[in-house]
Amino acid sequence: MIQSVDRAMKLMYLIAEHKNGIGVRELARLTDLKVSTAQNLLKTLVASGVLHTDPVSRRYGLGLEVIRIVRENDWSMNYAVAAVPVVRQLTQEFLGAVSVSVYNSNQFYRIVNANFGNENGLVVSTAIEPTRLGASSAGGSAILAFQDKSIQTVSITEELSSEIAVRKDITTTEDYEKEYECIRQQGYAENIGSTNEYLAAFAVPIFRVEGGVQMSLTMSMSMPLYERTTKEKIVAALQQAVEEIAESLL
Repeated sequence: MIQSVDRAMKLMYLIAEHKNGIGVRELARLTDLKVSTAQNLLKTLVASGVLHTDPVSRRYGLGLEVIRIVRENDWSMNYAVAAVPVVRQLTQEFLGAVSVSVYNSNQFYRIVNANFGNENGLVVSTAIEPTRLGASSAGGSAILAFQDKSIQTVSITEELSSEIAVRKDITTTEDYEKEYECIRQQGYAENIGSTNEYLAAFAVPIFRVEGGVQMSLTMSMSMPLYERTTKEKIVAALQQAVEEIAESLL
């Protein structure tokens, strides 16, 4: 590990343990650092927002950025727990695969996933797993459509320059922008045979109480299964599921 990163992490762990804050000299003593070295590291951490310093006592505490991240993760995990029974019910009703995905730091993660395994029947997992959701996938675009353009550009550029399977009807940045505008207007994303001719997928954004979208609820199924139902029925079920999960968290 890089020495400065190791030292900074030790300082943060110690600060997290001291709920009323801790001074630089005590931190230096506990970490066997020179006061000047500890102070330089602390200044960097304060500037980044992960620490703050009380102007009167000069003690250090966790900053707003760390608190924000913790709250976001707590919210995501609480949502995952609340989503399990609803996701299970959706999977049983439509026989497709249903998942909840979260977007954080330019990476998609699946936090709930339900499907019918080959031998084990219905399987529901709440393991946090990185997933290769693309900028044009149903689950990915349902989230990205509501992000700042700078965030969208990162994902779009990555997808266009990678080997990730993309939709045959989306090949330029302008195509993505039109797709995202359509999603914002209709309230859901769809991918019917555009990436895989044998699969249909639909996703709805999950809005946070304080605003913004960080997650999506997605259902994918084989074309034969899709042909037994309708797009309207699937989207309505997904939107109803999001409302039920939100109500259970109040």
